[in-house]
Amino acid sequence: MLLIGSLVDIESYGYLLLLISAEAIFGTIVSYPQIKEILFKHQVDARHFYSTGILYLLLLPVILCAAYLYFNSSAAMLAISLSVFFFAGSQTALYVLRVANVSLYNRTKVYAAVLSTVVFMVALPYNPNFLPLSTATYFFVLFGAFIRSSEKMAFDCKISIRELIPGWLIFGSKSLLTQLGLQGNRFVIGVALSIGDVAIFVKSYMIASGITFIYAAIMIKYEKGLSKEIAPNELKPRLRKSFGVAGLMCALLLAYIGVLFVFWDSKIPSVDQAFKDASSELVLIFSLFFIFQAFSLAFTPVLIASGKNFWSLMATVFSLLVQVLVIICLWENLTLSTLAWSMVLGHVVLVGTLVLGNIGSVRSQKHQ
Repeated sequence: MLLIGSLVDIESYGYLLLLISAEAIFGTIVSYPQIKEILFKHQVDARHFYSTGILYLLLLPVILCAAYLYFNSSAAMLAISLSVFFFAGSQTALYVLRVANVSLYNRTKVYAAVLSTVVFMVALPYNPNFLPLSTATYFFVLFGAFIRSSEKMAFDCKISIRELIPGWLIFGSKSLLTQLGLQGNRFVIGVALSIGDVAIFVKSYMIASGITFIYAAIMIKYEKGLSKEIAPNELKPRLRKSFGVAGLMCALLLAYIGVLFVFWDSKIPSVDQAFKDASSELVLIFSLFFIFQAFSLAFTPVLIASGKNFWSLMATVFSLLVQVLVIICLWENLTLSTLAWSMVLGHVVLVGTLVLGNIGSVRSQKHQ
C-alpha cells in the first residue's frame, strides 16, 4: 500500500484507499461473527463458509446502496461488492486454517500474500477498480488450502439460521462500530476536506502501523488461548497473560517508531520517496493509537471468553461516540490532526471500558 502510493497520483491513491476502507468495513461485518465462533468453540467445518455467504447475501443490498450513494459510480459499486465477498471469504478461511492447522495456516498465508500482492501491484496502478482481482487471488489460495486439508469433510452439513442470528447481531454490530471508528473518518475526510487529504491521513496511519503486523503474529500465538471458553478460576491468570501480551506489542511498537524516525531524519532520497505525502505529526499521534490498540486486542478475547459480550459491545459503542462527538464539535475547524486525536481518545475509552468489564468479571467470580 505504501509503494503503490508512489506509482499513482494522489487523487487516485485516495480513491483506492476509500475502496479498501469500504471493503474492510463491510467485509469484516460479514466475517467477524464466524471468526469469533471459530475462536470460541474451536470447531471448524464448512458451516462457517455457509454462514458467511448467507450474511453477505443479506447485506448485499446495503453494500450496493452505500457504495453507490457515496461514490456515485457503478464501477465503484461493483468493485466494492465483489471485494467484500472475497474479503469475507478469505477471513473465514484464514481463521478456519488458524484453528485447524497452524503450520498450514502460516504457509498458506505467505503464498496468498505474495500472489495477491503481485496482482495488486500489476493491476491497481492501471485502474483502482481492479481491487477485486487482488482480493479474489487471496481468497482462492486460502480456500484451496482449506479444501485440501478437509477432503473428508461433509459439505452438506446442516445449519440453523435461528442459531446464527444472535451471533450475526452481536458480533456484526460490534464489527460495524469498530470499523466505523477505524475506517469511517476516511469518508468524513473525503467529504469535509479532499480525496488528497485521505491519502495523507491513511499513508501516515500505515507508516505508524508498519510494525503492527507483529501484533497479528503475536495474536496468532496467544489469541487462541485467550479466546477459548474460560472457567472462573482461570480468569485472573488469563488476565495477567493478556497484560503481558499487550506489553510485548507496545515494546515492539516503541522500538519501531524510534528506528522509523532515525531513518526519516536521515534524508536519504529513497526513504524520502517512501514517506512522500505522509505527516510526521500524524505518525506520532497514530503511534499512541496503536499503543492503546495493543491493549484492546489483548483484553477483548478474555472478556468475550468470560461471557461478557455486552461489555465488549459497549466498549466499542462508547469509543465510536467519543470520535463522533469530537468530529461534530470541531466540524468547522476539522483537521487531519483532530481526526487522528479523536481515534486516540476513542481507544482510550475503549480500553478503559474493557478494563472495567474484566474487573467486573473478577468481582463476580469472587461472589460465586
